[in-house]
Amino acid sequence: MINLVPLKRRQNLCGVGILDADYQVYKNGAQCPYYSIWSGILSRCYNTKIHAKQPTYIGCTVASEWIRFSKFKAWMESQKWEGMDLDKDILVPGNKVYGPKFCRFVSHELNSFVANLKRSSRKRTDLPVGVTLHNKKYGVKTMIGGKMVYLGAFDTLLDASRLYLEAKMSELERLVSLQDDVEIVHGLMRHAEILLLEHQNCVNKHNALLLSKVG
Repeated sequence: MINLVPLKRRQNLCGVGILDADYQVYKNGAQCPYYSIWSGILSRCYNTKIHAKQPTYIGCTVASEWIRFSKFKAWMESQKWEGMDLDKDILVPGNKVYGPKFCRFVSHELNSFVANLKRSSRKRTDLPVGVTLHNKKYGVKTMIGGKMVYLGAFDTLLDASRLYLEAKMSELERLVSLQDDVEIVHGLMRHAEILLLEHQNCVNKHNALLLSKVG
């Protein structure tokens, strides 16, 4: 248990958060882990400098239950959090609210897997996630076992999409088998449904474009 000295209560963070800790959250260069995660959440939601670098956090908010540090700390203490990542949209894809209803602590491997599903920094939005186009070849890469793996290049988008989905679904099955929280399992299924639909739509649009050029 971290034992830190008292700190003035009711400090404000990012214009929103209420730091009502009855101890010093910093001491001798060490930071309280509860405060570290709580302040990180507030910064991602309300710090415009972070939004400029990571625009995916624009529009994110903190639920009323977590505005006070003491409330967040009490929740976190009830969770298995050591060595884990806090994920805000593992249960509901696209969720932008940080709070006890939606957030869960998950392994770094699982967090990276889900983040890779919704990578928003793709330069080619007409291609499905995991697929790139270079020298008229469709390359495929994805997160497997916590590492980015290149799976090969193909002549058609359909073949590339099929390989990506096969690899991704296989990895998903493995990760699902490791979960003991049924809500997380259901959340992963929702992510998988969105991924499959996105790939199908991209392939259909691509094929339609090719047919229009032939015509």
